[in-house]
Amino acid sequence: ISHPTVLAARECFETIGLFDLAYRNAMDYDWLLRLHRAGRRGVYSAGILGHMTHAGVSNRQFKRTIAEVQAIAIANGRNRLLATVEARVRYLKTAASGPVKRHARPLYQLVRRAINRSYRPA
Repeated sequence: ISHPTVLAARECFETIGLFDLAYRNAMDYDWLLRLHRAGRRGVYSAGILGHMTHAGVSNRQFKRTIAEVQAIAIANGRNRLLATVEARVRYLKTAASGPVKRHARPLYQLVRRAINRSYRPA
């Protein structure tokens, strides 16, 4: 989920609480997972557009972000082994994207566009 495009009603915060500041990089993932587990559902609107770069703290500190996502998933009932495998795949994918971005930017942009049709290079 591209969290800059999430619009949430005050009631959501009143129901499940605020962001957990114990998480420095993945507090949005924790909050959205708690919201989902509370039975809340989102609605997609093509009219909501956002611009998000990959230069933020969660990408610069991607190892910490991946570790936090893994811990949050396990704390919310995800199988520990599965969460560990998913974290390792995320790590490999993220670690590989840097060299591809630097040395094969057109390929990187093509793959990003295939994953997300609304992707536009900055």
